[in-house]
Amino acid sequence: MIRSSRNKGKEKTEKKARAAVVIISKKGILLMHRIKNGREYYVVPGGEIEDNETPEEAAKREIMEETNLNIAIKRELMRISDSYHEGIYYIAEEGKEISREELKKEIKIVGPEKNYMDKNNQFIPKWVSKMEIEKITLYPEKIKNKIMLLLKTKNKSKHAEITAKQIVVLLLIIAFFIAALIIIKTRLSQILSY
Repeated sequence: MIRSSRNKGKEKTEKKARAAVVIISKKGILLMHRIKNGREYYVVPGGEIEDNETPEEAAKREIMEETNLNIAIKRELMRISDSYHEGIYYIAEEGKEISREELKKEIKIVGPEKNYMDKNNQFIPKWVSKMEIEKITLYPEKIKNKIMLLLKTKNKSKHAEITAKQIVVLLLIIAFFIAALIIIKTRLSQILSY
């Protein structure tokens, strides 16, 4: 069972329970660019699950705090258990769990992270293009791999959709030429019969 590690006044004895959301839109993937003690890396926006929250509630709250976006939590993408945390990762896609109107809002930190940022500890929400995702350091590695696989699958289905449209157009062109040939043949038959 996943439990929060935010035990007020107590020593942490359990792994962090974290809920995060992979947000995908036409702009790319919304990630948190971290600059911490001279290291730069990315993480999926999200955070610790409070004792009184479900993972879905925590994910929704954390996304609002870290990105200023209001999203629906409907689909779990994966769970990761490692030495650092127990993580539940959800997915929110433009036009599904997040509206296009919502994505027009300014992406900014409005939660507690804003109060404890300094030059050695920065949280910067940033859209990362689908092409850049392979090149960046994104933790945990398992979520990076899952995102890349998801994007490749989406690209394949998009290409299949384009191919289907191209086939329909090609069939219409062929039908037009057949109709034109029938008309030409009919006219030639009429001309030759005089």
